[in-house]
Amino acid sequence: MRKIIACVVLISITAVFVYGAIEIKFEKEEKYEEKKINRIIKLPEPSKKGKMSVEEAIQKRRSIRDYLDKPLTLKDISQILWAAQGITDPIRKFRAAPSAGATYPLEIYLVVKKGGVVNLSEGVYRYDPFTHSIAVSYTHLTLPTN
Repeated sequence: MRKIIACVVLISITAVFVYGAIEIKFEKEEKYEEKKINRIIKLPEPSKKGKMSVEEAIQKRRSIRDYLDKPLTLKDISQILWAAQGITDPIRKFRAAPSAGATYPLEIYLVVKKGGVVNLSEGVYRYDPFTHSIAVSYTHLTLPTN
C-alpha cells in the first residue's frame, strides 16, 4: 500500500469556502491570478478489468495503517479518480458513483503536495470525468506536513 500523499477530495460546499467559487473553464487555458491557473492534463486510461472478483476483494479487504512513503503515479491517480466519478456509460453519461436522478452534484478535487505524485506539481486539480483529465486550479500551496 502506498501512503496517499495526494488526497482525493470530494467537494461540494467546501469548494466555495476554499476556492472562493473559482469557475474553471476546461475549453481553453486562462490565467486567473498569479497563483490560479488552468492547465489541463490528460490522464492515462484507467484499467476497467480487475484481477479479482468483487467477492474476493471484499473477503480480502483489511485496514492497513503502515504505508510506504512513495509518491503515486499518474496511472494510480487516473484509476482513483475514475473509480470516484469516472464515466462508465459514455452514451447516457453514467458515472462510477451513483447519483439520484443522474445529477452528479459532487466535484472531485485532487490535492497534491510536493513530491506526492510522480511528474505532477504540487497544487489543487479539478477532475473532469468527461475528458478524464485534471485541470490545475491552484498552485504554490502551503500544505501541512505529517
